[in-house]
Amino acid sequence: MIDPHTGAIEIATERLLLSASLSRAEFLAAPLGAHAKVSVRNEPYCSFVLGPHELAGQLFSVVLYFHGAQLWQVELSAHDGGLRASWDDWSEAQELARKRLHEAWLKRTLGRAGGTYSWGMVESVYDPKGGASSIIVRYANPVG
Repeated sequence: MIDPHTGAIEIATERLLLSASLSRAEFLAAPLGAHAKVSVRNEPYCSFVLGPHELAGQLFSVVLYFHGAQLWQVELSAHDGGLRASWDDWSEAQELARKRLHEAWLKRTLGRAGGTYSWGMVESVYDPKGGASSIIVRYANPVG
């Protein structure tokens, strides 16, 4: 779940709290970081893909984006048996359904489908060029 007061995201099974105060070194030293895969490395930017994790009753793929040492963005994309499992069966309709699923999850967990907070912002997006829907959590003032 996303804490509406801090923007922190708890991955309970890993005992790890994702927030603006999480450093890349702390992440990589954690068991979850040891199993993460680098998605894009273009220093000072680096992103890591995590296997599916349950957050407030929904299974999500999680991507962490670091700028230098600090976490500045988290991207969540829901897994659901009725939605695309591979590019072979991709459709815009399915991605828009995933976006609606994201918005419903945000309403259940945050009370609204996104918005701006003192710590940053949350939004549900569909990227037509990338062909994917996701929840973006962006921290306004990363620590460090």
